[in-house]
Amino acid sequence: MTGAEEPGDSRARRRAVARHPVGRPGRARTFSHTALLYRSGSEWLTHVAPFVADGLAVGEAVLVVASARKAKALRLRLGRHADRVAWADAAEWLGGTPTEAVALWHDFMSNELDESALGTRVVSEAFWRPHPLPEAREWLRFEAVVNIVFGNVPVQILCPYHRRLPVEVRIGAERTHSRLAAPHGHARRRPFVAPEVFVAELDSSPLPDPTGPTATLTHPRSLGEVRRFVGDVARRAGQDPEAIGALMLAVHEVAANAVVHGGGLAEVRIWQDDSTLVAEVADRGGRLVDPCAGFRPPTALARAGRGLWLARRLCRLVEIRTGPGGTVVRLHARSGWTP
Repeated sequence: MTGAEEPGDSRARRRAVARHPVGRPGRARTFSHTALLYRSGSEWLTHVAPFVADGLAVGEAVLVVASARKAKALRLRLGRHADRVAWADAAEWLGGTPTEAVALWHDFMSNELDESALGTRVVSEAFWRPHPLPEAREWLRFEAVVNIVFGNVPVQILCPYHRRLPVEVRIGAERTHSRLAAPHGHARRRPFVAPEVFVAELDSSPLPDPTGPTATLTHPRSLGEVRRFVGDVARRAGQDPEAIGALMLAVHEVAANAVVHGGGLAEVRIWQDDSTLVAEVADRGGRLVDPCAGFRPPTALARAGRGLWLARRLCRLVEIRTGPGGTVVRLHARSGWTP
C-alpha cells in the first residue's frame, strides 16, 4: 500500500528540514529538556539566540523548529552562523502526529551524531493548534515521553511556550520539562513529574462511549477476518481506498499484538465519531506496561515494538487504556467519513 511505510505528510516534513554542515565536533552533553515561557517575539529571540549560538560555538548540531517569522529574526541575529543551523517550519514539522515528530527528531539526532557531532541542540516551538481534547493530551504525552525516548541521547532541547497558550497547556509544560526558563521571575505552578506518572494520569479516565451506531466483530477467528471486517465497514462508509488501506493495516498491527501479547482478540468495533472513522481493538487480558508504547522508533533488528509504532503513524490519534482486565486500543482514522 502506498504511504503505509512512510505516510506522505511525514515525507513532506522530512524534506522541510534544510540540512547544513555543522561545526567541528564538540564535547558530549547530557540530556536536558527545558520549557521557555515567553511573552513576545523579542523575548523569544533574547533567549533562543544565545542557546543556539552557544551550541554552534562548541560544534554541536543545532535544529530550530519555528515559524517563518521567528526563523527570519533568528537568522538575522545569528548572521553568517545561521547557515550552520538545520531549519524546519513548525507548522510542517509539528503539523502531523506526535509520533511523526518523535521520528523526525530521532532522524535528525541520529544523522548528526553519526556524522561525528558529539552533541545536539533542538529548539522546538510549541505549535498548538485548536486541537480537540484527546489530541491536545497526545501532544502533552509527547513532551513527557521525549524524556524517556531521548533520555540517553546527548541533546539539549528548548521548547518555547507563549504565555497566551491555555493555562492547561502551560501547566502541562511545567510538569513535563525538568527545567524551566521564564523571564520576569516566573515561578513554577506545578513541579516536574516522572514521565511514567504523567502518562498514567493522562490515561486514568475511561474512554468515552461511541457516539453513533457501532459495527462489532466478537471473538474473531483470524487476522484475515479482522481485516475483511474493517475493510467492509470502511467501504460502506465511503472511505477512499488509501484511507481504507491505512486503517486496515493499523488495525491488523494492533490485533496482531493482541494475539501475541494480549492473550488473544476479544472484540473489534468500528463507528463514526463526528466526521472520523474510529476502530477499537480489545484483547483478553494483556496489560501494557510501557508508557512509550508506539512512540519509540523501532530499530532495524527489533523483533517487537513495530505494531503500535506503525499504527500511530497511520492514524490521526491512537488512545490506549490498559489494566488487569486487558488493553483497549482506539484508532482514529486520518481522513473523515465521506457524506
